[in-house]
Amino acid sequence: MGRSKVKKVKPRKKKPVKLDKQFNCPFCSYKKSIYIKLHKSKGVGELSCLKCGVKYASHITSLDECIDLYSEWVDKCLDVNKKERSEAFFSEELVPMEQME
Repeated sequence: MGRSKVKKVKPRKKKPVKLDKQFNCPFCSYKKSIYIKLHKSKGVGELSCLKCGVKYASHITSLDECIDLYSEWVDKCLDVNKKERSEAFFSEELVPMEQME
């Protein structure tokens, strides 16, 4: 009597997930208009909108990807907007309600 042969199933390799290189512009709201180019040898990442022409450049490391540069840019834009709102709220140019009457 012989043993029945068992077929061995080889595990399949998972394909790595491809990250986007084009994103939506927060200024002009145009879809996939942000193009990112990484110069890893120089340590510089460039970001530009093909529609409205907004540009941004930043220092990068060899581990950074396109999404890292885009998220850093969006975070800085939000910080600037938050500062402008708080400055406008506490600005001396605003007239108190008592003087308006």
